[in-house]
Amino acid sequence: MGPDPMRFRSGPKLRGLAAFVAALLFVACGEAPVQRESAFEHPLILEGVGFERPVAVFYDSRGDSYLIANLGDPNAPERYGFISRVSPRGKVSDLNWIDGRAAGTTLHTPTGLEVQGDTLYVADAGSVRLFHRISGSTRGALEVESAIALRDLTLGPGSMIYVTDAALVSVDGKLEARGIGSIFQIGPDGRPKPYLKRRYLQNPTGIATTPGGLAVLSYSKGALFLIEQRRTPNDPVRLPAAQAQGLVAIRGGQFLASSAAAGGVYRILSDGEVRAEIEGLEQPAGIGFDSRRHRVLITIPSKNRVEIHPQKRDSG
Repeated sequence: MGPDPMRFRSGPKLRGLAAFVAALLFVACGEAPVQRESAFEHPLILEGVGFERPVAVFYDSRGDSYLIANLGDPNAPERYGFISRVSPRGKVSDLNWIDGRAAGTTLHTPTGLEVQGDTLYVADAGSVRLFHRISGSTRGALEVESAIALRDLTLGPGSMIYVTDAALVSVDGKLEARGIGSIFQIGPDGRPKPYLKRRYLQNPTGIATTPGGLAVLSYSKGALFLIEQRRTPNDPVRLPAAQAQGLVAIRGGQFLASSAAAGGVYRILSDGEVRAEIEGLEQPAGIGFDSRRHRVLITIPSKNRVEIHPQKRDSG
């Protein structure tokens, strides 16, 4: 059994965290040296703070904050999602930072987040919506023709944005496939174009950029595919179960991936070995990674909860 989690509700205060200063250079991530806080031993459980079906989480390293994408109330007559800002100390600094119910703001079902410069890109059904990274103000939208249900985004070389269309829709609280899905590419001209559609991907969800191409999760197969720049896949890496959703790249050519069916987050080593990182979760969805503090960020939509876990010490 692991350590008991620290649970935070409204007005959370972080206790039991020691802090020390260490210089750390993330060469693989292209980040400047930062002050690293000591890893805490207990998970932080953020619940009862107003989240509504949080499905994605992103660490904004420039703003040093966690962005949480919420699908909103499933019983509402119309769907209005929202994005929350959370500090690394576990405090919800702005629950409805970007609110689909606000005048002049359109946001329905946000499922994926990415930042390029001062622009926040949000996957939202059949569109990629743009907001200012600091103010949250609307910067427009890019309609992705033929997309069924966009899921996740990643920033690639040459200012390219890649977005997955998982083609998964929610029916009675469960995700069902409405096709095999595909990947779209958005160039500097802001025009989405089809990039890759292959049956072997079968409902691509999480996506990340690698030096050689793209890493893509298949929801239905529970597998990670490495797609080389010539758009051919390497042999897939299988997770313990299907319903794979969240994916982040970490140092050393490794990845973290979540599986709702397996109830865990798994570390995929550069040689393809799969190791359990965090288990015993209740249908985890999107995940993020705080590279400054070595924390794994996990959304639990069915419980309106976000969990923050220290990365395992042997994770590199």
